[in-house]
Amino acid sequence: METIKKQSEKFTQSITFKAIIVSVLTLLLLIPSAMIQNLIQERQYRSYETISKINQKWSNSQTICGPILTIPYEEQLDEYETTEVNKDKIVQKKTVIRKHTLNINPENLTIKTILQPEERYYGIYKAILYKSENILSGNFSKVDFTSVNPHRILWDKAYLTLGISDLRGITNNVNITLNGKNYTAELGGGESTLGKELIVNLNDENIAQADKIQFECKLNLNGSEQINYIPLGKNTSVQVKGEWRAPGFIGNFSPEYILDENGFDAKWNILHFNRNIPDTWSDDNIKNLEQTSFGVNLVDTVDHYQQNMRSAKYALMFIALTFV
Repeated sequence: METIKKQSEKFTQSITFKAIIVSVLTLLLLIPSAMIQNLIQERQYRSYETISKINQKWSNSQTICGPILTIPYEEQLDEYETTEVNKDKIVQKKTVIRKHTLNINPENLTIKTILQPEERYYGIYKAILYKSENILSGNFSKVDFTSVNPHRILWDKAYLTLGISDLRGITNNVNITLNGKNYTAELGGGESTLGKELIVNLNDENIAQADKIQFECKLNLNGSEQINYIPLGKNTSVQVKGEWRAPGFIGNFSPEYILDENGFDAKWNILHFNRNIPDTWSDDNIKNLEQTSFGVNLVDTVDHYQQNMRSAKYALMFIALTFV
């Protein structure tokens, strides 16, 4: 009995026993820490839901795509149909006309954006919104149909397309000037690879067949958190200015920028071989345009939930240091 008692006392005074006790106490003390982290995550998810509701009423993050010149054309094809008459096969030739569209990107595209960010509160929750003034300008070169074989070109049905990801953010009538002539944009037929479309029907064969088409468009756009661009132009230049001290530059291209106490001024210059977008394509035979997008993210530097979560994760270190 005395031997067992001595062995028991020796074990309770050993480093192994102390390590077990410290481990058990550490695990017990980590339970309140885990409960606090779960509470922070729950409040953070509720914050995301509230901010999402605010953004939906105002407008979601925006992506500007275009403009694109689209010209319908007809293609004549010979189709062969085989029929069987009295066990004899007869091949008949039939000529069909199919309608297609040729989409042409700008030769040069320049976008100048002035952002006016603001913070909007709903109770204790904060959303970052913005108003923006965008001026799009550039030119299309002479239309070239050598990539397709048109039977007839429908010049009188040519139109211009401008893609906006959330049309609720538009706050002005969108007018586009083409070679000095004003046109008014209308809502397109639906969503495509460009997002939600604004369409300008040219109704002018002289414009569509011109050697060079100069365009300019002013677009006032509301959005939240981010504004993005798709570099459709063969040469694309984008400049964004805004009174925000913590901009994040997102996407596949990095800008040259100036950042000071008054805000930021960022510039992108993108050439046609910098992005995987064809200069022309037929119908909707283009995908994943959003993979080439870039833009500005208005970062919230004072995210209390993120700071609290980081603090809660230090609990293990403080408990371990205390026992050490």
